[in-house]
Amino acid sequence: MVYCLALGKKKESNMDYNLPLKVNQTETTPLLSYDPKNRTFNMSGVSVMKNAREFYDPVIQWVYGYILSDFSKGGITINVDLEYFGTPSSVVLLRLLKEFEKIKDKVVVNWMYEEGDDDMKEIGDDLKVMLALELNVIQK
Repeated sequence: MVYCLALGKKKESNMDYNLPLKVNQTETTPLLSYDPKNRTFNMSGVSVMKNAREFYDPVIQWVYGYILSDFSKGGITINVDLEYFGTPSSVVLLRLLKEFEKIKDKVVVNWMYEEGDDDMKEIGDDLKVMLALELNVIQK
């Protein structure tokens, strides 16, 4: 049993990080998935929901628990392949990635963008400077 500090509140987490995690994509929310066998966390689609904090709260709790767990010692690859995200999502996404700095030597972030999408490439380049993580900006 792991205790996590999530959005300023102590919450109990009974997560088993050996199990897959999946949140299905909608018109306004991204696909989120975690594959424990390959130790990959994937985000894809769009993130333009009205209350990003509410949507991502369980994800941030999962990240807090993951970081505190023994499972994090094996490392993780985070693949971010978002077509678009709004300002509220950008704040939460940055917070989520900054949490992974606590285990930075065990994290690789792959920030993917479409050819010609200069905005998403620039965001990836900015994150590379802002975060103390191995971050690859990859054109698809």
